[in-house]
Amino acid sequence: MIARFEGYEANVPGTPTPEQAAEAVALGASTACAIHYALFDNPPAHVEQSDMAERFAHAAWERGITPHLVADGETVPLDH
Repeated sequence: MIARFEGYEANVPGTPTPEQAAEAVALGASTACAIHYALFDNPPAHVEQSDMAERFAHAAWERGITPHLVADGETVPLDH
């Protein structure tokens, strides 16, 4: 996963761990949405992480981020 925009650049593994995904706090995020979890397990390009939902939610809450885990096709809640 590579993210580049003004003032920030990240180059992390293509399959981030749930804890790495929760690092959205570094971008000033207050909410993070896990996508594609439980949809693919295609090593070595994508390796499904064990206990992903629980680990992501725990890591997000620890960082002060509200986690959203939505099913494929489910609407992502947005707070305005």
